Amino acid sequence: MWQPGFPMRAGRQVLLMWMPVPGAREYQIRRRDLGTGEVKVWRTPNPQYVDSDAPPDRSFLYVVEALLPDGRPGPSSDPKRVEGFRPLEPPRWGGHYQSGRTVQLVWEPVEEAVFYNLYRAEEGHPPALLASVQDLKYVDAGVEPGKTYVYTVRAVDAQSRESRDSEPLTVRVRSAGRGVGVGRYVRVVLEPLVEIRQGAGYRLREPTDVEWSQGVLFVTDLGSRSVLVLDPEGDFLYRFAEAPADYPGVWGIPWGIDVSPDGDRVAVTFLRSARIRVFSRDGGLLEDWEVARPRGFEESPGVPQPMDVAWGPDGNLWVTDYTYAQVVRIAPGGREVDRIGRPRPADTPGPFGTPTFITANPDTGQVFVVDSLAARVFVLDSSGAVVTQWAGSGSERGRLDLPKGICVGRDGDVLVVDGIRSTLQGFSPEGALRSVYHASDGADFFGAGGVVSVAQDPRSGDIFLLSKVDSALHRFRVLRTEPAER
Repeated sequence: MWQPGFPMRAGRQVLLMWMPVPGAREYQIRRRDLGTGEVKVWRTPNPQYVDSDAPPDRSFLYVVEALLPDGRPGPSSDPKRVEGFRPLEPPRWGGHYQSGRTVQLVWEPVEEAVFYNLYRAEEGHPPALLASVQDLKYVDAGVEPGKTYVYTVRAVDAQSRESRDSEPLTVRVRSAGRGVGVGRYVRVVLEPLVEIRQGAGYRLREPTDVEWSQGVLFVTDLGSRSVLVLDPEGDFLYRFAEAPADYPGVWGIPWGIDVSPDGDRVAVTFLRSARIRVFSRDGGLLEDWEVARPRGFEESPGVPQPMDVAWGPDGNLWVTDYTYAQVVRIAPGGREVDRIGRPRPADTPGPFGTPTFITANPDTGQVFVVDSLAARVFVLDSSGAVVTQWAGSGSERGRLDLPKGICVGRDGDVLVVDGIRSTLQGFSPEGALRSVYHASDGADFFGAGGVVSVAQDPRSGDIFLLSKVDSALHRFRVLRTEPAER
C-alpha cells in the first residue's frame, strides 16, 4: 500500500514511499510513460525510492511489487498516476501608459496563478526582477525620461513555478506635455470653394465623420443611417453600410469611419451597437465583429460603444470605446491585440476620460486620440504606449474647448477642429501650435457651426470641414500662408 500522499512530485523528481511488506527481500518499481509507453524498472531493498529522472511535463504510472526471499513475486500496489505539470499560460498585457515620470502597467489574470513576477530590462542590460505582486497592475516610479525599458511579466503558481514570459512591452519614457503654449505659428488663409448639402440621390442629415481617400469623400450620415460616397464637388457616387433587411441582430447607425492606407477597405463604427464592420471600397461587407467588454467586466451592464476607428500601417485597427474609456487595438478578423487604459468604472480609471475621435499617421505609426471633454490629445506609439499628451493653451490661439475631429495633414501636422469654437488649428505631434486657419475675410469662424470632423486632400491641399449642426460639408482651398501677427 502506498504511504498517504505518495507518489509525490518535487521538481524533476518523484518521491515514492509505501508500506513495508513482511518477509519481502526487495521491491521492484515499474514506471510507464503515459505519453510514449516507455517502461522503466528499478529495484530497491527499502520501502522508498526517488525517481530522479521524471521530466515535470510528462505523466507516469507507477506500480510497486514486493519480491519474496525465493525471488517469487509477492503483493503489488495499486497503479498510481502522477500527472505532468502543465505550465501556466503567460499573462497578456491589458493596458499601459506613461504619466509624468511613472509607467503604469496592467495585465490580465492567469488561471491558477497566485502572484506575478514583473521583469524590466534597460537598453544594453539583461532583464531583472522588478517586483512580485498579487495584483494585476504595477506602477513603475523608477524610470527616467529619455530611456527605453522592456517589460515582461510571468505568472507564478502555488509551487512557485513560473510561466513563460509575456510578450515584451517596450516603453520609451518621455515628458508629458501640459499644454501647447503659443510660440511661432503661421496663419493659413482659406478660400471657400464648395458647400455640399445635397445633390441628386442624397441629402446630408446630421453627418458625423468624413474621410478622404483616392479622390473621393466617405461621409457617415446619422440621418440617412448610411455611408455616403461623394466626389469633391459633392456629386453622389454611391452609398453603403445601411442595415440589411435580414440582419439577425442590432445593426446600429454608422458613426466613425476610416479608410485603409491602400484605399481598399473601409472600417465603420456604429452608434447604439458594439460592432465594427469592415467593407470593401465599393461597399461590400467583409467583416462584422463585436468589441468585447474588458476582462473582469464580463458581467457589467455597460455595453461597449465604439466611437471612431483608425487603420494602423500594420493593418491593425485602433478603436475608441467610449463606455469603458479605452483604446482597443484589433487585428484583422476581429482578434483583440491589446487595450490601452484602465477601464471605468474601476477604482483608478485612466488615462482617458472621454475618448472620441482617433487617427493614425501611416508613415510613423503614431496614433492620436481625442479626449473631447478633457480637451486633450493623447499620442500613442505603434506599440500602444501613451508617449505624451497635450492640451490647448489658455490663450485664444491654440485653445481647445471641445476638440473633435482630427486628421494628419499632408505635411505631418495634426489638424484638430473644435466643436464649440468652430476653429481649425494645426499642431506638431508633440503638441506645439503650428498653424491657425482663417477664412479669407479674416475671421476664425468658417461660416459653419458645430464643426465635428476634418479631412485633407493630400494632392491639392484642399480642406474639408464637416458641420453636424448645419448638415453640410465645406470645401476650402488654401489661398496663402502668412506670418502670424504678434
